[in-house]
Amino acid sequence: MASEAFYRIREIIASQEMPANIDAMRKGIELTARPLPAGVTGEMVDANGVPCELQTPDETTGDAIVQYVHGGGYVAGSIGSHRNLTGNLALQLGCPVLSVDYRLAPEHPHPAPVEDGVDVTLEVWPEMIHVWHSMAGLFPEADQGVARVAEYLSERLGV
Repeated sequence: MASEAFYRIREIIASQEMPANIDAMRKGIELTARPLPAGVTGEMVDANGVPCELQTPDETTGDAIVQYVHGGGYVAGSIGSHRNLTGNLALQLGCPVLSVDYRLAPEHPHPAPVEDGVDVTLEVWPEMIHVWHSMAGLFPEADQGVARVAEYLSERLGV
């Protein structure tokens, strides 16, 4: 069960007026953007037609890579708005993070944002297809983004 503080925070957020203008909402989110932390470099790359930023720590501990699909309900957020978070993730894990700049709705309706995540996975990690398929069952409530990408990938590949 969630704490009393969680419910209070949720109440405060829910009481705030949401911007009627999606551009205003996006600009607000982008105001939170911070640069990559020291010790991490970023390089823009193309992964199956989807722009991504490969964020690599100066010191790596293996050959793993994390694919990161930012939050924002598929309508807001960007590589930039999540850059400091993903850069710190790269530092803590000691491996590169591939941050996906998926297309946003409503300009690109569902399933376009999910397809972008899948397209990156298919190009960069074809051997991970069965892992993604398994994740759909493991994390259906913990991370809806991961679950949706996994579900879509499973349907697309017939696995």
